[in-house]
Amino acid sequence: MEIFVTTFPTSYKCGGHRYASYVRASRLEIAEKRMRLRGLNERIDPRSHGDEQQRYSAYDLFVRGRFIECLHWLCFAGNVLCNAGLWTRENLLSDAGLIHRVIHSRSYTRKVRKHYAKWIAWEEMVTLIMLQEFDKRTAKLGY
Repeated sequence: MEIFVTTFPTSYKCGGHRYASYVRASRLEIAEKRMRLRGLNERIDPRSHGDEQQRYSAYDLFVRGRFIECLHWLCFAGNVLCNAGLWTRENLLSDAGLIHRVIHSRSYTRKVRKHYAKWIAWEEMVTLIMLQEFDKRTAKLGY
């Protein structure tokens, strides 16, 4: 269990661009292990401003109605979790996957919401549980 956590600025290249990121860990060795697990070919980069970024929570973004930011984080962090073997592509992208559930939760018409209220409430509860688990797993990678 980590007690004191440092945010290390990192960077990685993708599609010809360099992106700033960060990894949170108590020691450099743990940060390096987390970066390897992420599969982004990240490196500690003191020039990066990644250590100034806030820690994202898919759950918080979702419940605060920040739908687009939530989807953006699910796409990026979901790919990283899949790289690390902490989430499956099916649980991310399938009909029962998290991205699919988040999109559905915001796309029901008023008529559908009225007709299927109980089913939709259950689906929302499952989505929230999945978002919490997603956040726990991203934390294991230092996000």
